[in-house]
Amino acid sequence: MNARALRIPLSSVALCALLVTGCQQKADAANSVAVTAPAGAGTPAPPQVGEEVPVAAPAGGKQYSVVVETVTLKSGEKKVASLRIEPVKGMKFNAEFPTKFTVAAAPFARSERDKLSLKDGDVKIEDKTGVVAIPVVATAAGRGNLVLTGRFSVCNDEQCFVLSETLNLPVVVQ
Repeated sequence: MNARALRIPLSSVALCALLVTGCQQKADAANSVAVTAPAGAGTPAPPQVGEEVPVAAPAGGKQYSVVVETVTLKSGEKKVASLRIEPVKGMKFNAEFPTKFTVAAAPFARSERDKLSLKDGDVKIEDKTGVVAIPVVATAAGRGNLVLTGRFSVCNDEQCFVLSETLNLPVVVQ
């Protein structure tokens, strides 16, 4: 076989290299995952090894709603309140994510357990909804919110959303 030298102008090689690089950058951008924090949240912590990567919220906002009733107690009384995290249609509460909440005490009430988790049984899953059980103790007359700060996840068939949220449990102590 007779090999022939192929002569290509250097400017054509440079142009081809630029086109290939530009196409690769567009492909990388199309395959990247947008990471956003929910409204009102601080900077999300970086994902841990084995943890699902947070992605952008679906069009229209939040992936869940919170259903909670005001807890009414007398001073010294104890009651287990529940806070329900109901994912939007097409989504479910992630049973495999290490869900955790901390509960900040207020001058009028506190939680018997300031750390609640799925692992310890404080968070249960009913159908597709996450239910947080909060053991509330009334300490003095007053009203306001017990503030829960937590990390949990909701998923659809294609992806999961890791959320760092602050939720409120309204409490009235008579």
